[in-house]
Amino acid sequence: PYAYSLLQDAASKQPNDPAVLSLFATAALAVGRIDQATNTMNLVAAGTNTAHATAARSLVERVEFALRPDANRVPASVEQAIANDPDSLA
Repeated sequence: PYAYSLLQDAASKQPNDPAVLSLFATAALAVGRIDQATNTMNLVAAGTNTAHATAARSLVERVEFALRPDANRVPASVEQAIANDPDSLA
């Protein structure tokens, strides 16, 4: 919770910094604030920083998939990882 509160403060002071927002979202996820984490990562995903946006979309997909294990779809990031390295399942 301490790291979460520090990152929450940092995110409020630097609301346009994708690195800070990504760290804050990860901390929110760690303390069980799923909605806050996914909302923050969606903000990062909509941003212009390609590396952070790609990582944010991947995290949101994985969180949403984990919350809905009955869904009959695999996140695109997982499909891509398997396509890139099919032997990773062996």
